[in-house]
Amino acid sequence: MELVADRFLVAADRTVRDLSTGWPVELIVSVAGGVAEQARWADRCHRFAALHHRSIAPLIDYGQLGDVHRFEAWGCRGAWTGDPRAAERAVRLSRLFFQASGLVDAQLGCDDVRALSPDADHAVVLPSAAAGYEQPEPISVDTSQLAPEVYGVSDVSPDRGLESVVELLGGTCDARSRAIRLRGMPGAGIEAALRSLARAARINGLVPMAVSEMNEPVTALVGRRSLFLIARGHHLPAMKALAQLAVQTGKPHVVVLAGEGEVPGMPTVKLKRCPVEPLVEAVRPQCLKAGMRRRALAAARRSEGLPERFRDLLWGVSPAQEVKQYDVLRVAEQATVYGTTSEVTSTLTAGTRDRWPVSADVAALRRRLTEGVEELTRGRHAAGERRTRQVVAALARRQLWTDAARGGLALARALIKRGRLKEARTILDQSGQYARHEQASDVLIEAAIMTGVVAIDETRLDEAEATLHAAWVSARGLGEPASARSCALALARCLFWRARFDESLELLEPFDSSALPLGEAIQLEGARSRAAVGCGDLQAAIAHAGKASRLADRLDLPGGRAAAACASALAHLSVGDHPAVESDVRRCVGASKLAHDPLLGLRAALLGIESARRAYGHPSAAALMRKVRRIASSNLPPIVRARVTLTAGLLEGAASDLLARQMSATGLRALRLFAPTAPQRPTAHATTMDGLLEILDCCQSSEDDVGVLSTLCLRLRARLKAAGVAFFAEEGGAHVPLAWDGVRSEAALAARVSELGQTLVPHQSAERIEGGAPVRYGGQLVGTLVARWTVGATVDETSVSMLLTTAAAAAAPAMAGVLSRRLTRPADPTSELLGLSQAIEDVRLVIARAAAAPFPVLIEGESGSGKELVARALHRRSPRRDRPYCAVNCAALPDDLVESELFGHARGAFTGAVAERPGVFEQANTGTLFLDEIGELAPRAQAKVLRAIQENEVRRVGENLPRRVDVRLVAATNRSLQSEVQAGRFRLDLFYRLDVIRVVVPPLRERREDIGVLAEHFWREAADRVGSRATLSPAAVAALARHDWPGNVRELQNVLAALAVRSPKRGAVPASALPPSLTGVQPQRSWRLVEARRTFETGFVRAALVRAGGHRGRAAQELGVTRQGLTKLLNRLGIDDSP
Repeated sequence: MELVADRFLVAADRTVRDLSTGWPVELIVSVAGGVAEQARWADRCHRFAALHHRSIAPLIDYGQLGDVHRFEAWGCRGAWTGDPRAAERAVRLSRLFFQASGLVDAQLGCDDVRALSPDADHAVVLPSAAAGYEQPEPISVDTSQLAPEVYGVSDVSPDRGLESVVELLGGTCDARSRAIRLRGMPGAGIEAALRSLARAARINGLVPMAVSEMNEPVTALVGRRSLFLIARGHHLPAMKALAQLAVQTGKPHVVVLAGEGEVPGMPTVKLKRCPVEPLVEAVRPQCLKAGMRRRALAAARRSEGLPERFRDLLWGVSPAQEVKQYDVLRVAEQATVYGTTSEVTSTLTAGTRDRWPVSADVAALRRRLTEGVEELTRGRHAAGERRTRQVVAALARRQLWTDAARGGLALARALIKRGRLKEARTILDQSGQYARHEQASDVLIEAAIMTGVVAIDETRLDEAEATLHAAWVSARGLGEPASARSCALALARCLFWRARFDESLELLEPFDSSALPLGEAIQLEGARSRAAVGCGDLQAAIAHAGKASRLADRLDLPGGRAAAACASALAHLSVGDHPAVESDVRRCVGASKLAHDPLLGLRAALLGIESARRAYGHPSAAALMRKVRRIASSNLPPIVRARVTLTAGLLEGAASDLLARQMSATGLRALRLFAPTAPQRPTAHATTMDGLLEILDCCQSSEDDVGVLSTLCLRLRARLKAAGVAFFAEEGGAHVPLAWDGVRSEAALAARVSELGQTLVPHQSAERIEGGAPVRYGGQLVGTLVARWTVGATVDETSVSMLLTTAAAAAAPAMAGVLSRRLTRPADPTSELLGLSQAIEDVRLVIARAAAAPFPVLIEGESGSGKELVARALHRRSPRRDRPYCAVNCAALPDDLVESELFGHARGAFTGAVAERPGVFEQANTGTLFLDEIGELAPRAQAKVLRAIQENEVRRVGENLPRRVDVRLVAATNRSLQSEVQAGRFRLDLFYRLDVIRVVVPPLRERREDIGVLAEHFWREAADRVGSRATLSPAAVAALARHDWPGNVRELQNVLAALAVRSPKRGAVPASALPPSLTGVQPQRSWRLVEARRTFETGFVRAALVRAGGHRGRAAQELGVTRQGLTKLLNRLGIDDSP
């Protein structure tokens, strides 16, 4: 088998299956072309990926494949073998659709017909490589005669819920597994949403896979990769699969559970109903005649906002057909069983085995397993390990998988206690395989927890956190509270060693130790004590350690007493109570011997050594250290070895950077708690205080106000683990972002915070978590600070609210400074439009009125008349003056690159697209975009710009989901767009979108009274640049005013620049110095005798040739020269007498 594009499984017989659905697909791999051809191909693929048509195969996915290839995956299987009439009908309907949509049909025929996947009884056309591109010259089709089956329906814009999931896939989430419920009624478009999410997951490096496709060959092929798991129907199989992945991969995963109902405790994204108008607008081709539009409106109203139901009603699919199709989908979603016959039989009979009478040999094996585990508990490790290994192997041979897995876990637990981590990991892998045979969820989760514990002891903290968090999500989804508590305790330990103490406390906060078994309660209070030490809340650390000790006294188990004493020793060490530490260490070492847990006693002994070093000096501590050194370093887990190295180095007076080197080498940031230089903070929320200090430091260290806001957004987002953070200011009734980091927040959130007037605690809103705080300066509300998190994120409401409030207060002076500079800018940005005429004054008045409005502006004027100056003046007088201003000359954009320049492209969209690149629409977001020479855009580019203006969203080349943009559009042209529309070279609908506010810039010849002012300005500017002190004479200015200036202001500027270079550096420049084309006087020529003679001879010879009718012989005779002499004379004078 082979995995192509991280999604498609190619079997040995070359059949291809989509791992995200389990359905057969047809995979087409071709060589990628140049940048322009790739952009056209990506646009074609996007059109097909968004299309739903009854006679055209759906495009499941597409993209780059390596450096030089690309792929297309179509939702169809082998060639059509059914009724030929169905094939002919599919070809006819698809070709009509292509022609009506202005697309190339490439002469599709019956050879292109395939069976739809998964409904093999439905014939569809697989578009050829040349089909689907826009026709250079569209074919005229009478759409009034088209049947409803000819029409297709495009995907409507995704709602915010799906966008939040895409943000999560795009890397805005942390390295933790997530489980999300995707809810939707039948017909809401769940399959289309899953298909879009699967492609987004693949693009972001995850492997999309249905739970039904998980089996040993596939998981072995995928390897240790992060998966995007898709579950349709019940959520329990997906949660078990996540537990299995936690054992196998040690990577974070994303699980999407698609269905109708809710799953308690799981974040939910609900597919919302679509309004009527977007559904009608999604019909393709869009040129709907009156009858078809009425049918589409009726279908949209009857569909109740459900896209799939709308398509069925539009096409006239009967309820019986709809039910049949749904049944086919349900059958395709059933789990596929792979493996040998014995494995299949084992899987099928696993559920009934417990009903059979237990045989004597099975009972004997279970009894021997219990005896082996008891031997391990009593410390008889060699005998217990040997017996347990034998029994586990025997149970596995009899396919008693659960018993074998439990025995393996008991053996692994004993190996972990003795530091034999490699052997423990091997046993855990085997136990996970045993548990998967019978889907024993509790055993799978326990195996995942112990795998995470092993990773912690090996100082592989990234892998440990991913494994334990996946197990925690799985346990909660499966409704296993005991397993969830065990996961939380292990995960809290991992977070402790990563010095994320506040997160560790937050994770343990929901649990009540009084309601737990004593063993778990002791572990819980010990974990809370250690985290409190890290936070600097020493009083709470002592309290939790004392509670753990009191609980241990009630429990007659040495392991519990040892754990409580070890936690108490760390708490007492942090407060400097060295006698108490010595007592705790003695108790822990003694209890750990009884519990046969030597590593726990060693950890406590290291605490005792550090306490002795601090209290009694080097000799006493060195004596204790010699005992520890007797243990071979190679037999110690890396986490214990790191502590031994640190303690020994401190005793030997090692370099001052020993602690930093150890933390850097192992990633154990909590090692600083075991060194005397560890700072102690008298607060329960040390991390929150760190955040507050970081905010204040940021506000004091940045050099400018805009830099303060940008840096604050960057640091706040990292501190809050948010998807995006932004500062907004209110201008002209709209909320405009001043600075942001991460995904862009919406102005609606800023408006809510501004209206509320106080800190908005992070809360769930439309499948996202949002919060914010108002920014006040001098008692006035000057802006807002907002933050948002992805779906399913965990947010500490108290600390986040505190950080947002503090950051808003600290940033207030910077925001006030930014706003004050806006207000103190020149009141009239149109000052660059020089002139005294009424014509230019009218232009200034129109600019003043149009600048405050949010509508598009169309600037008309001849070349060089100052259209770009008008566009800049509009931007500078608008509320968007401090936001980006981007200008694009449409005439300079090649047709094949216009989409990439305007809308950007994704990484890998075409050959050479090594990184994603935003287009000018995104670069100008929240600002102004100036499209110069808009009339030069090709018709295809005009359609793209029209959609961007209508929907306020753009789609990068190579991406499926659009991006929201907020752009004030200003367009300019030197043509009459009305004439272009009549000539068919410009779209009428785009013209209406642009021609909301029109500014006509008059040519210079129509405002001659302004030429003097302009000439004086340009002359001073040019003279200063060349160091001249000359001035223009009144005669020169008058001559300039008499000229018509076909090149307008630009020509005037260039003429004066050239004049400044040619003229003397002092004095007045006369009119005679101007070019002759301006003065109308031809320059006098100085004549020489040679030139006069040549002129005379040329005229004389030409006259002779004319009189002779062009006959050289008669002309030579008349001139008195020979024919050869005349030829030489003609050559010398350069006269050509040929007809």
